[in-house]
Amino acid sequence: MMQVPASPRMLIVDDDPSIVRFLANRGAQLGFEVEVATDGLQALVMVGRSRPDLLIVDVKLPKVDGLSLCACLVRNGVDGMLTIVISGYETPETIALCTAIGASFAKKGPNLWADIEAAIVEAYPTVASRPTEPEALRSAQQRFTHRKGTR
Repeated sequence: MMQVPASPRMLIVDDDPSIVRFLANRGAQLGFEVEVATDGLQALVMVGRSRPDLLIVDVKLPKVDGLSLCACLVRNGVDGMLTIVISGYETPETIALCTAIGASFAKKGPNLWADIEAAIVEAYPTVASRPTEPEALRSAQQRFTHRKGTR
């Protein structure tokens, strides 16, 4: 279990403005200071500068894709950060790469926030929001536990 910093920082990396807006609003509701990058290269610079506590990164990004960004961070010893990779496609290769780099996976779609929140709740229990649909959150936590593999 990770310790929750006084003001946890979230970096969202996605080039889709609607996804960024959605995730930024939800992250702020949980009490995160939210920063945004629209491509992998910009995210790499931002991670080096501010070391967020939580990184949510899309697979398909301009300049540097999300999985390459995560692999670069791992190679350069950037750790202690919860990383959640998001994508519209859940392939065995993507899941295997996430497991290899110690990242969690959440599929874009109707359960995106529930999957992300399940990962956040597991890592930061005190940051957990009070879900309006407890059954949906439990289901998301089961999906998350199944997808994350061994970390």
